[in-house]
Amino acid sequence: MDDDFGSVMSDLHMMVVLGGRERTTAEYASLLGAAGLRITHPIRMDSDFYAIEAVPD
Repeated sequence: MDDDFGSVMSDLHMMVVLGGRERTTAEYASLLGAAGLRITHPIRMDSDFYAIEAVPD
């Protein structure tokens, strides 16, 4: 699958099917902070995705 096509399809799936949106690391930090967590570091995966490691604050 073409990387650009895969990214577009992933974005569309997230927005249409899951009702989601893309967020910045700062936005995730704010959301996690409200839940009493803090980001230790984002982890780049082997694709266009990141995993975010968070621990209790």
